[in-house]
Amino acid sequence: MNPNKGDYTVDDLINEPSFQAYAYRKDPENIRLWNTWLQRHPEKAPSVEEALFILREFYSIAHPLTEKEYEEELLQVKKRLSLSKSSVTPLKSYASQRQAASAWKWVASVSFLLLALTGLHLWYQVHFQETLENTLWAERTVPKGQKVNLTLSDGTYVKLNAGSTLKFPKVFSEETREVFLEGEGYFEVSKDSLHPFVIRTGNLSTRVLGTSFIVRAYPQAPIIEVAVQSGQVQVEEKRQSQMVLTPQERVVYSKEDGKLDKSGFNPLKYFGWKDGIIYFEEATLLEIFEQLEQWYGVSFEINAIISDQETYKGSFQHESLRNVLSAIQYKVNFQFKISTDKVIVY
Repeated sequence: MNPNKGDYTVDDLINEPSFQAYAYRKDPENIRLWNTWLQRHPEKAPSVEEALFILREFYSIAHPLTEKEYEEELLQVKKRLSLSKSSVTPLKSYASQRQAASAWKWVASVSFLLLALTGLHLWYQVHFQETLENTLWAERTVPKGQKVNLTLSDGTYVKLNAGSTLKFPKVFSEETREVFLEGEGYFEVSKDSLHPFVIRTGNLSTRVLGTSFIVRAYPQAPIIEVAVQSGQVQVEEKRQSQMVLTPQERVVYSKEDGKLDKSGFNPLKYFGWKDGIIYFEEATLLEIFEQLEQWYGVSFEINAIISDQETYKGSFQHESLRNVLSAIQYKVNFQFKISTDKVIVY
């Protein structure tokens, strides 16, 4: 075993004697060496699990052969199965019927063994790999009307807004720190100059070393927004466009044409939600209702004529839905009725 080698494939592992000893739990020294290696290369856990699965299943089927006998037998199997039809034919000519039947029975048994292993391998790819992926990655989805705080394995703090999903490794690899976001999240990234923190949102990537910022990337929205509170952020688009943001700068990415547009922003509009502040600016009444649906986890039924021309500005902190709607009534003439998770406007 080469402890500095980090690119072992499944085939490499299966054919590595020290790994075989590790798989069969026969040598404490090799068990220690491979456990240490796996800690250094956690990204290889899927390959290790697959190799362990195949080795242990093969060994249980081939038992009671010793490992040396198993290797020799496997070599002979490959040689015999590679024989052409013409080279096998003389077996019937010069051997007895019993010998021929025994030989064919042996070949059939070995063929079954290899087919069984192939089947086990395919079963692993379909079922076990999915289970393994679920154990290495975590996913958190936030329903409407809720917000969730998370602390990732590197100490990074994340607050997810309603209707958002974050997929992240349970333990980050040694090369990079990468997560996948749908929706809106506020990030306070732990500083680590050697390992960039990358947030993937469709075609857009946000790369940082240590800073606080928000990413707003709801699937149904035509744009993705990134706004920086502190530190420095690099935003990259798959078509090679990129932009660096500093505090109080934001970028708007158009999903339609891939363009990045940088500007300043109102901090309350982008960061207020994490402190319990609902903020709207130059918003129509329908847009305000949509925002309230997300915030409180309700649905609106509109049975009144609502203007889409007039816009409003306002903010509320830690207020009930009833209080917010009552305040809006001072500006707009409408009535409402709240019934559990539904609001009827008339």
